[in-house]
Amino acid sequence: YFSAIPQLQWGTQYKIAVRAKISTTWGVFGTACTIGFICNPAVCGVPTTTLRTTDCGKINFNLSTGYAVANTVAGATLYEFQITDILTNTIVSNQSRTSVNLYFNTITPALLSTKQYSVKVRATISGVVGVYGSACTIGFVSISRDGNETIVENEIIMDASINESIFNLSVYPNPFNQQATLFIQSSKSDKAQVQIFDMVGNLVWNEQVNTNTNVTIGNDFATGTYIVKVLSESGEQAIHRMVKLND
Repeated sequence: YFSAIPQLQWGTQYKIAVRAKISTTWGVFGTACTIGFICNPAVCGVPTTTLRTTDCGKINFNLSTGYAVANTVAGATLYEFQITDILTNTIVSNQSRTSVNLYFNTITPALLSTKQYSVKVRATISGVVGVYGSACTIGFVSISRDGNETIVENEIIMDASINESIFNLSVYPNPFNQQATLFIQSSKSDKAQVQIFDMVGNLVWNEQVNTNTNVTIGNDFATGTYIVKVLSESGEQAIHRMVKLND
């Protein structure tokens, strides 16, 4: 973790070689690899982002299982989605996510299938918040009287195939001051084992939780960086980093 090596600099490239130790014996360093860091966002700013091209202007999303994806910003640790009711021009929700995915069934207050919305996204890098990019219009399929979605068969099949593989971990806000919310998005609605480690490798939290449910964490954590590891009952895994700031 680069935050543990304070002498590294923004906007600089380095070569890294690694060796391993077994018992008391060190091996030799392997082939060096080049890595580099982006320009300091406090100096260069944060690049703008928006919803990806395939999601921008799409008005037949599935409100229950669908999601939109923002274009990735290198080095970003947080994405904030601002959602506006197009008809009233009123901001209905600001949603922060640690990934580029915005799952519609996790938004509060809940969105309505009868409305269209304008969505803007901005990214945060190392605590520096960027500006919102261009707005995109999204909408949802309507529901027929028998409860079925009035959507072409191909679209239903496509959404179902995507939903089969959904397993996403988000922690927000991140960084946080007092507590954070952990949410495990899963199409299987099972349980998951959550383990949280500090940067020394100590296990500080170990609980089994339900997927698709908000879980509050971090109240009793010390200031620092933590690794969140999740393993579902069906064998899916996710790993995420979170940071607690001073209270």
